[in-house]
Amino acid sequence: MSCYNERLSWVEMSIHSILIQNYDELELIIVLDCPENSQLRNFLTSISQSEERIHLIMNQRNLGLAESLNKGIAQAKYHYIARMDADDISLPERLDCQMNYMQEKNLDICGTQVIVIDEMDHEKKILRHSTSDYWIKKELRFFDPMIHPTWLVKKSVFDELNGYLPFRISEDYDFLIRAAMKNFKIGNLNAALVKYRRRSGSLTHSKALDAYLTNAYILNKLKNKTPFDGCKKIKFSEEENKQFYDQLKTIYSEKNRIRRVAKLLIGFGHDNLTRIFFTQRILETLSIKMQNIKVFFKNFLWFNQITKGTVKNE
Repeated sequence: MSCYNERLSWVEMSIHSILIQNYDELELIIVLDCPENSQLRNFLTSISQSEERIHLIMNQRNLGLAESLNKGIAQAKYHYIARMDADDISLPERLDCQMNYMQEKNLDICGTQVIVIDEMDHEKKILRHSTSDYWIKKELRFFDPMIHPTWLVKKSVFDELNGYLPFRISEDYDFLIRAAMKNFKIGNLNAALVKYRRRSGSLTHSKALDAYLTNAYILNKLKNKTPFDGCKKIKFSEEENKQFYDQLKTIYSEKNRIRRVAKLLIGFGHDNLTRIFFTQRILETLSIKMQNIKVFFKNFLWFNQITKGTVKNE
């Protein structure tokens, strides 16, 4: 877990959710990537002194998520490493279920579905992605089909891939693509075991263009089968990011569907980057919708069997 500027109450809930896991043979490695945050530093120092399972690492300066995670992974003593964000909440059965599923399916990387929560801890929806290695690797060519803070990964995978590359954003997407190119087996457990917080500013103009072009760069590397021996650090000004984000908001606005469709068609006609971007979004949306439809029909058939008396109560 890497901490930066999260609310103290969120960090407390996140840490507590790991310490009460049913799977208790664990260590919680926390990397503080904002040493100037005295409130968070004092809290983490105090709790690490009172809880022997917590190992605290304090960066001397801000390194970013990728490099902070690499520092934590280097200190890990177990053969499996679970990711966790400092503002999310793991359900008590998360690690136990994931460990059993990984061993049952012989996976190298395992994610879960998530319950989306807002800043007030209100549950908004369940976000689902494909579960099988086959479909996840197909979808990786268009978008990231795994939620990063739900990962459980064999430490040997991090060792072989030399950890995360120092992207400012989308480091998890790059890691998954490199793992797929090495034929590691990937899967998602079909259960929502993490409460995944979406903040109001989590996809703001401050990083919209960075994320968009970083993903385009990663996908281009995959398309050309270029060795991932480095990374392109993409950084735009606040004004450039704001302009791009404002364009996205206009295009995605549901208020004027005719203008939205027109902009989409124009973008497909003359802008290859826009075409790639919207293709990714459409495919990701379709994938999530299909997952929800499959779950609906599965539940419907189960309910039908119950009402007809064809399913025996255990």
